[in-house]
Amino acid sequence: MGRFIALALFALAATGLWAYDFSAAGFSLSGSRDVEGRSFTVLTDATGGEILFAADAEPDDSRIAALRTIAASVRGWKSLQVAQIRALNLPDRLQVIVIPAQFRRDGVDLLPALPAGLQFIYDGGTYYDFKVKSGQFVVRVRGLYIGEDGLAAAALSAFENPAAYGDSTDPAALLRRISDLEARPARDETALMAALNGGRPIDPAAIAKIQELKRANPSLDKASAAAQLKAQGLRFSSKELDTVFMVLFGERGGS
Repeated sequence: MGRFIALALFALAATGLWAYDFSAAGFSLSGSRDVEGRSFTVLTDATGGEILFAADAEPDDSRIAALRTIAASVRGWKSLQVAQIRALNLPDRLQVIVIPAQFRRDGVDLLPALPAGLQFIYDGGTYYDFKVKSGQFVVRVRGLYIGEDGLAAAALSAFENPAAYGDSTDPAALLRRISDLEARPARDETALMAALNGGRPIDPAAIAKIQELKRANPSLDKASAAAQLKAQGLRFSSKELDTVFMVLFGERGGS
């Protein structure tokens, strides 16, 4: 008997059913189907809609509830018609693939842009993570799923302007942009100081030293700064000191 039970449990796991009671979660079992070399159990919900389900780990109530919610949500979209829904329960997450039969947003046909469909991930929260193809570009679209509008708008944006969308979501591109924004004020200040100094650039090493001295002593005045610069072999004219203190620290007037 023990051997029979073990074999039965193995068979359930192999077909993706495990021992989970889908009927208690509002699904009925409608056989099995092979797709792309994998066997899926066919689940039917209360509306008659099908979901192809497979499992590499024992399902739990939260995962199956999320599956039911995702399927119901996507089937209710105005911009999309569902051709097929597949779900795979993995040890660390639930993965749901929605294959559209039709997907239009603001009059644009997005169906050709989604060769692999839409992917949703549930791991305590629900996220979308899929690829959009636009010309020679393939853009990854990711975000927290809160409904049709946010996801469809992101897909359309990635399709219509893939380069800009990729830059807006790529961490490396964002870091480059932040670095550029941080460097721009420094470049502007340097140009302004040169303009105020009769068009002559001010020694960057001396400027950096003044900033260092001011950080160490916020009450530093121009006379003290000039003395310390002279002691280190860096010379500033009075005009240059006035310019640097005005531009960098907003301090005007005499020392």
